Amino acid sequence: MPLYHTEESTGIILTMRSKKLKSHPGQISFPGGVQEANESILQTGLREWEEEMGVPSHHLDILGSYEQIDTRTGFHITPFIGIYKGDFQFNINEEVESWRDFI
Repeated sequence: MPLYHTEESTGIILTMRSKKLKSHPGQISFPGGVQEANESILQTGLREWEEEMGVPSHHLDILGSYEQIDTRTGFHITPFIGIYKGDFQFNINEEVESWRDFI
């Protein structure tokens, strides 16, 4: 759950998943994805941030996490909350249709 704060505004960064994806096409979401065997769930979130948004995860200051949420489609989501301190020049990958900041 990437939050940001600038002199002009405070908000949250959301993505729209590509309409070409098999799972949840076109849905509004936070960056994230499937955990690999050799990583923690936090490492998964940071890796997915870098892959989907195209910017290094060191621009995120992780504040903590929420309890796991189970979706009706069988996914298990562990949300992390962090403050994004980079610029907004994202290089989104093919999994992301677009991104938007919400104030």
